[in-house]
Amino acid sequence: MVSSYEEEFSFHEQLRYFYVRNRGKIRSRYNDLTRKFLAYNDREENPTAFLRPPQFEALETYVFIKEFLDNAQVYKIFDDWRNKRGDFADASYYSARKGGLMLQWDTLADTQVEAQTETLFRQMKKYRESYPNYNL
Repeated sequence: MVSSYEEEFSFHEQLRYFYVRNRGKIRSRYNDLTRKFLAYNDREENPTAFLRPPQFEALETYVFIKEFLDNAQVYKIFDDWRNKRGDFADASYYSARKGGLMLQWDTLADTQVEAQTETLFRQMKKYRESYPNYNL
């Protein structure tokens, strides 16, 4: 049983890490209009962009979930991530392990990781919405 919440297992941070590490590969799968929209709002590409960095990060995450992850429920995305399935698999084009990097959960015992993620998964699934609208 998990006795305390481990901050390094914050799923939104893990998802952000995955996105940032694969930003170019992921954006290449977006449609042209989406890529232009993100470029227009990205201060690195457009110095006059209106959005502040946290707003742009939220926009990027929203588009990432909508277009790349097919608007899946968060608990389903989390389940794929924790079980290393689909785009999160070690054999995936997007795998961090291909570059020989150690991931944050690699330093902890498998039982710690399983207990932590199982608890979070059950909570996510319990509070899921009928439609995953992340723009609320």
